Formats: sequence, structure tokens, C-alpha cells
Amino acid sequence: MNKKIILVSPADSLALFPKEVQQMVDFIESKGWNVDIAPNALKSLNSLNSGVADEFNSMPPKERAEDINWAFAQNPTAILSFIGGFNSNDILRYLNWSDFEGSAVKFIGHSDITVLCNALYAKSGITTWTGDSGINFCV
Repeated sequence: MNKKIILVSPADSLALFPKEVQQMVDFIESKGWNVDIAPNALKSLNSLNSGVADEFNSMPPKERAEDINWAFAQNPTAILSFIGGFNSNDILRYLNWSDFEGSAVKFIGHSDITVLCNALYAKSGITTWTGDSGINFCV
């Protein structure tokens, strides 16, 4: 069995939580799972004035969507959102819905991520879980 979880951050950036991300990865890996982090999720939030992050401490919507598209293409067991936040709805227009259809990948998150769970189910018919986010696994 492919015991792989990909960590994404469709709302707030992981760069806000470096210690907690490492705690979560260590905990999940201690249970025998492999954890990968989506390529854009850890980008530095240098400054809100730099244009990198928005007022909600999120990366640009296209980059957050690229991470979800990339994560599904890796065919993991699950894709786990690290934390909720704000403005996940901004990424919906950039998702490759047809690429998700028929996928056995489970998408998990809560709070603002619920919009993604509902959209993934409605547009692609895949199983989604509204449940713990990655930050809930921190010590």
C-alpha cells in the first residue's frame, strides 16, 4: 500500500508555522507514513509589501492551486491541508477538475478548506473528508 500523504496549504501559508509543520511531519512519519510537502506551500512570506503574500498571509491563488494539482498527480493516499484560514475559494478557478475525476486520493481539511472539499466532491465526485488538518497533529 502506498502510505503517502501530501501536505498542502490552500489558505494560510506554511511559512507561518515552521516548527508546527516539522512536528506534524515527524509525528505522521513516526506512524509509518511518508509525507511530502507541496512545492509552493513553504514559500517565504518575505513581506506583505513584496506582493508575495496577500493580506491573509496566503500565497497567490494560482500557486496554491498548482500545489493541489501537483499533489493529485502524485497519486498519494491522501492530501492533507495543514491549516484553514481564508480565501480558499480564490483557487477554485485554477484547479484541473477533470484530472481529479475517478481519483482514489482522499482530500482532508476543515475550516476554510471545506469549500475545497465540497467543490472537489461536486465537480469530480471524489471522496473528501472534513476533518483534522495537519496542525492538529502537532505536539
